[in-house]
Amino acid sequence: MFFLIPLLSLLTKPVPLYNKARIYFVAPGGNDASLGSLKAPFATLEHAKVAAEKLVQQGQDTIISLWGGTYFLPRTLTFGSLKSTGKRQANLEFRAYSKNENSKPEKVTISGGKKLTGWTVDAQNRWHLTLPEVKAGTWNFSQLWVNGERRFRPHLPKTGYYQIEETLPPSGKSKGPDGFGFRAGDLKPEWYDLASVEVLPFHIWTMSRFHIAEIDAQKNRVRFEGGTPADESYFQMPRGNRFLVENVKEALGEPGEWYLDRKTGELTYVPKRGETPGKTEVIAPVLETLITLKGKQSNPVQNVDFKNLTFAHTNYVLPEKGRSFPQAEIDLRGAVNLDEARDINFTQCRFTHLGGYGVDFGTAVKDSYLETCELTDLGAGGVKIGTTTYEKDPARVTSFVNVLNCKIAHGGRLHPAGIGVWIGQATGCNVLNNDIYDFYYTGISAGWNWGYAPSNGQRHSILRNHIYNIGQGVLSDMGGIYTLGDMTGTKLENNFIHDIKSLTYGGWGIYFDEGTTGILAQNNVVTRTKSAGFHQHYGKNNRIINNIFAFGEEAQLMRTRAEDHLSFTAERNIMLSEDHPILGSNWSGNNFTLTKNLYWNMGKSPVNFAGKTFAKWQAEGHDKGSLYGDPLFVDAKGDNFTPRLQSPARKLGFVHIDLTQTGRRDGTRKGYSPVDNAIAPTIFRVPRLTPLPPAALKEDFEETPVGSKPGKAHLFEEGNEAVIRVTNEVAHTGKHSLKFTDRAGLSVSYAPHLYYEPGFTEGVLIESFAFRREAGALFYHAWRTNDTPYIEGPSIRVTQDGTLTANGKKLTQLPVSRWITIEIRCGVGKDATGTYSLRVKGEGRTPAEEFRDLPCPKLSRLSWLGFVADANADAVFYLDDISLK
Repeated sequence: MFFLIPLLSLLTKPVPLYNKARIYFVAPGGNDASLGSLKAPFATLEHAKVAAEKLVQQGQDTIISLWGGTYFLPRTLTFGSLKSTGKRQANLEFRAYSKNENSKPEKVTISGGKKLTGWTVDAQNRWHLTLPEVKAGTWNFSQLWVNGERRFRPHLPKTGYYQIEETLPPSGKSKGPDGFGFRAGDLKPEWYDLASVEVLPFHIWTMSRFHIAEIDAQKNRVRFEGGTPADESYFQMPRGNRFLVENVKEALGEPGEWYLDRKTGELTYVPKRGETPGKTEVIAPVLETLITLKGKQSNPVQNVDFKNLTFAHTNYVLPEKGRSFPQAEIDLRGAVNLDEARDINFTQCRFTHLGGYGVDFGTAVKDSYLETCELTDLGAGGVKIGTTTYEKDPARVTSFVNVLNCKIAHGGRLHPAGIGVWIGQATGCNVLNNDIYDFYYTGISAGWNWGYAPSNGQRHSILRNHIYNIGQGVLSDMGGIYTLGDMTGTKLENNFIHDIKSLTYGGWGIYFDEGTTGILAQNNVVTRTKSAGFHQHYGKNNRIINNIFAFGEEAQLMRTRAEDHLSFTAERNIMLSEDHPILGSNWSGNNFTLTKNLYWNMGKSPVNFAGKTFAKWQAEGHDKGSLYGDPLFVDAKGDNFTPRLQSPARKLGFVHIDLTQTGRRDGTRKGYSPVDNAIAPTIFRVPRLTPLPPAALKEDFEETPVGSKPGKAHLFEEGNEAVIRVTNEVAHTGKHSLKFTDRAGLSVSYAPHLYYEPGFTEGVLIESFAFRREAGALFYHAWRTNDTPYIEGPSIRVTQDGTLTANGKKLTQLPVSRWITIEIRCGVGKDATGTYSLRVKGEGRTPAEEFRDLPCPKLSRLSWLGFVADANADAVFYLDDISLK
């Protein structure tokens, strides 16, 4: 503990040495024609900035002191390179006015919005205001703040979500999916100003926003003006996925809702109880960016400080073609943006009521600080550091950007995949002692490189952060801390991460995703996660030392991919379960090291170590020196993970993790902020979905263009070669079939594959499909539930020599390059018998072969109907005429 406080002190930004600074004063009632003195202040920041820049160029340190009030910017305040004469670069500081060093600074807000006044009130107590700029088409906005609180446009449904009823293939007007089928009545072509209505479809770890192009009320199908940027699995809009509809005039009515009529320019607001026009502040955003600091590579903008200021009210307007971004909403910039800048510092500032991110430390930003700041009510995320592009030139790499002692909360209010702190291609950054909470995707994300290619994302310190209430059941595949690529020298230490809840899979505390390399995760405490405390998808040479992973709902430690190098070493960790597995997912191979760990299950069920008992697990050579026993925490359920003196963890060398220095310190720097579980206003909620009715399946691929993916299935592919596409090369009936192209040397054998989600919970189901194998193909097909772990019912495999097996039993031989029709009959739910029948008929096979009473586990439901290319070889097979009823 002795070393923690000095470390934060050392990283605190250096105080500029001002050379008898000149002070300009600014006040809302000032005059730009005045001297800018205390008694005769300027009126605008723009005028004060121009005056100050002249002094800075002359080598004069300058302070701009702002009297209390709100400064509505007419345009973005822009800073370029400012080179001082003389031997030193002069400093420029913007700060809130205070009478002296001991007095409290006045409240100053720099706003990109516009205060709305002049309301009229109708007989329904609705407020109305006509905005000429909106009618003229020069102004539009999708956010409104009333008395400092975000208010939302009318949306449907009023509670919960709608669900996609039918998956549609892309229309061809965009690269990815651009429409879906819906339940009758969920979308209506007669809605007022349909072009201004926005549809919000959720994918896996993202959500898109689209304008409606057309609605087919007969077929209950919608197409959008734009589509997703790629036809990838993570951009699909399959049956069962959720969506919302926003900005529907006919839905206006809940207190706090508002509607902007772009045709007439009229804004209508439904007030909350007690609100009156004369005593209510209403602000609408105008500017997307408040401040831009952009220098040149040879002459960066530098030595600019901002102290005790609030930056608020930035706009976001949905583009004509909609919005759909692969991950983390990082194409959105901040209220304040920096490029080619250094020594730019923000101290005790607030960033709130924003349409995108708070602060964006972009290209070639160096030696800058965000310290003791608050970032709240964020349209997307809090802080962005670096870029998405790998830089070979070190001078172009963003480095040593520091986020210290900040509150970053209530994010993703427009774009739910926004992140608390995102670090991309940047080096040597520090994220210390922050409180990060109330987000829907990820708390801290570091690295922006998939796989093992060169990366700038190295040597970061992510220490003593308190990260919680992440995900909240809105998105999936997330982490309290999420990493990518080569991160050699990066440390994750003394972070407290809890309550990470994904919608489906992937609610992890610490998540080492694709290619994560060279990280030390040490002395972290992770508890109450949807999936597991720690997960590594794939990576190498990572160290997981002296952590506590507790109460993961699926496992405590998870690993996905076995590789030909050391994945990670996990040593001296405590893993605490309550009737859930200790180790989850894939533990094949031996390229991982587990040693001197302590495991314990507080529940009553047998302990699961990758499907084995602990004794058998150790007998196979794993976990040498590890123990199974009660760690004797003081109160694990109450988040007191102090091991008592008798704890067996002490015998393993486990060192108690002191979290008293974790999280944000309060403004006095004498203590730490208490946990804040507040949730800001939002339209995104934990789903309360009514299960969709079971879906019969009939797919012949005739309506899907050649070269496209099948629209109604979920696809898993690898690269551009191991793919599934509609083809006209061969067909069982008609002209089209579905071609599975397998490849040798893939990272997983089960790529490519697809699956459907029928959702049947009872009945005798009859499935049929036509199958044609070519030489070398290995075909696998199964029915499954969606339990964790799943239960697999009927399961057939066609090996590379043509042997057909059913749940492991050899049945018959199938020829090459011939169409075979396969029919499966099996009961699910109350109709499950534990057996199924199989019928095989094809060219040259008369009569059909029938196999009855084939044994399989009973299925409570059919959630997953999958077809897999499972060979490690270059091979193809074809499917056609898939039917399920």
